[in-house]
Amino acid sequence: FEGRAQRSGSSAYGLFASLVSELLAHLGESGVPARTVVELSSRLGPLQGRQCATSLSPEERRLDLCDAVAELFALAASSHPLFLFSDADAADRASLELLRYLAATVLAPGARSGGLFVISYRDDAPLPEPLRELATRTPALGLPLSGLDLEGIRSFLSRREIAERLLEATGGIPTALEAVVAAPGRPADLFQ
Repeated sequence: FEGRAQRSGSSAYGLFASLVSELLAHLGESGVPARTVVELSSRLGPLQGRQCATSLSPEERRLDLCDAVAELFALAASSHPLFLFSDADAADRASLELLRYLAATVLAPGARSGGLFVISYRDDAPLPEPLRELATRTPALGLPLSGLDLEGIRSFLSRREIAERLLEATGGIPTALEAVVAAPGRPADLFQ
């Protein structure tokens, strides 16, 4: 399951928004009682663009949301224990605080959840405080990645969906292809 932060215009809990819907659907398909899924869905309303009808204070609502996310991941991890959070450096603060809470619950002694959590981020600029804290205080394996070499670029460009995007953007006209490659910033925008 993958959550992804948007590099342009992040929204509250954006790193979790699509992931929560996928996980709830997965729980429904994997034998978790419908009542449990409905209750979790209700508690996770703010992550799905809905308000929760509750008499809890704002702080209690925030903690209930964090607990509901932890419960969701615990249930999902029993059958599908791989979670990817892409571009965490671009995530909004609420997402990063929620990710930090989730990590604390997973790493707590006696935790009932687990799984493999992969968090990708760019480290070419200072990290937001919650992500920096998570990266430095969490026992994890860091794998620095770099750009593609010449063969990697050739392999990437040979993929059908990439060729289709280039065809769509340029109409297949060689001078337009050269313009895409020569335009500063535009090639990266084309492949996002």
